[in-house]
Amino acid sequence: MESKQSTNLPLSQIVRAKLEGSVEAMERLSREERGLQARETLGNDYNATRKFISDGFPHLTAYLPPEAEVQESTRGDKGWTAQRYSELLVFCRQMLHLMNLQVRSES
Repeated sequence: MESKQSTNLPLSQIVRAKLEGSVEAMERLSREERGLQARETLGNDYNATRKFISDGFPHLTAYLPPEAEVQESTRGDKGWTAQRYSELLVFCRQMLHLMNLQVRSES
């Protein structure tokens, strides 16, 4: 994805911050909500973040969790992912830990 603004922050810190926000938001969901299928927008955002890691840090690609399976709606409303919020939460935590290792290795 193309950056809209130039920044002096390393990509690893930007991706880590994005993942921290996703994890924090999903941790606030109730147990019932975590059992629901995630919306298409979250699946697309997750996949974009995963791609940032894969493109920016190819040495981590083998350790990344799978992409979200996004299922677009045929009725005009928002679609869903095959994954539940709880699964995407686990995947985001895994990627966050990988990015924490990356940031530490850059110090």
